[in-house]
Amino acid sequence: ERWPDASALASATREEVNEAWAGLGYYRRAGFLLDGARRVTSSGGGFPNDAKGLASVPGVGPYTAAAIASIAFDEPVAAVDGNVIRVCTRLAAVTGGGDAAKPSSDASKAVRACADWLIGSTRPGDFNQAMMELGATVCTPKAPACGTCPLRSGCAGAALELAGGGFKVTDLPEKEKKPEKREERVAVRVVERKGGRDGDP
Repeated sequence: ERWPDASALASATREEVNEAWAGLGYYRRAGFLLDGARRVTSSGGGFPNDAKGLASVPGVGPYTAAAIASIAFDEPVAAVDGNVIRVCTRLAAVTGGGDAAKPSSDASKAVRACADWLIGSTRPGDFNQAMMELGATVCTPKAPACGTCPLRSGCAGAALELAGGGFKVTDLPEKEKKPEKREERVAVRVVERKGGRDGDP
């Protein structure tokens, strides 16, 4: 009510926005809202309608940008969250390549390629929501319901599990190994000289 649109919010001070946000926590988000409103109004007041433009708005990351672009503007861009990472690493049996949750890793690039390959130009927003739902309810971290999964017939991870050898679908996505804890012991000896200076006894 106080700021009905981006233009009105952009004219507010940071102090006013923080005051209105009081009690909600995560004050950085209030700053992002203000900075985002200012970015939108400075570019003519038009809200970006593609993932690249949305990602340029302060506080909007790659996942949020892709989700908005696909759902609101039908852009065929995959929204990759933890659920989608899990589905794609299992579907394509992504092994090695580091932690798939780290964007710079080879595993993350393989997940992105899988998600981009799967998404079509028809109803991409519905696809993204379905992938997230699949990961949240069927392809779960510890007890996936592989028997009811609609992607089972093409799932490389499920095929590897059926082949035996000790592999489990739940082995994916691989977690980055934590470095072993190192124990260090330090001995300190304190030497105190009694007497005066310059060698005086």
